[in-house]
Amino acid sequence: MIVVVAESGKTFHVAGCPFIHEKSNLRTISAREAEKEGYVPCVRCLKKYLDADAIAQFEDGTLDDVAGSEGPDQNSE
Repeated sequence: MIVVVAESGKTFHVAGCPFIHEKSNLRTISAREAEKEGYVPCVRCLKKYLDADAIAQFEDGTLDDVAGSEGPDQNSE
């Protein structure tokens, strides 16, 4: 999956996400590379990606490693 990152940002987004900050300094990279560089998925435009990632972590037995990290609110309606 190709995503968009802002050099000074902390999250990666799908192209066209309205929550991208500093749109003047963007680059496109793979989602895997973005994660390796320390970016985290946008909780708004990449919700499906986050859900799939959580499932994969559960299946791998690594879900506990991300407990308490910032992410989507699991108690929201």
